[in-house]
Amino acid sequence: MISQIFSVLAEYELNNLKKLVSDNLRNKRFHGIKYTKSVFGFDFHNKKMVVNQKEQKLIRKMFKMYESGKGYTEISNHLNKQGHTIKNGNPFSPQYVSNLLTKKHKITDKNNPFFVGRTPNYI
Repeated sequence: MISQIFSVLAEYELNNLKKLVSDNLRNKRFHGIKYTKSVFGFDFHNKKMVVNQKEQKLIRKMFKMYESGKGYTEISNHLNKQGHTIKNGNPFSPQYVSNLLTKKHKITDKNNPFFVGRTPNYI
């Protein structure tokens, strides 16, 4: 019986901790405060997220290539041949391009509180 009580308490504490971490990250994201590594297309300055114009230009180029019928592999190969790299200096991979294009589609909403005034219209 005691072990079950400890088990229930441990589970409660774990769920409480998950909620606190989730709320903290959501709050930082909402206010544009650094909470993770730099996101492609943005840089951090004084713990605030700011637009990186060079990377934004690459993102727009990726969208244009994708909309013209190019695949993720073709786009990543093209960017690598031109000498472009991701934030950590590694070459672009098809998976990275796929994730980037998929997630950037979600942030084109100009009314999203986090991206208002920060994100140009990619499309």
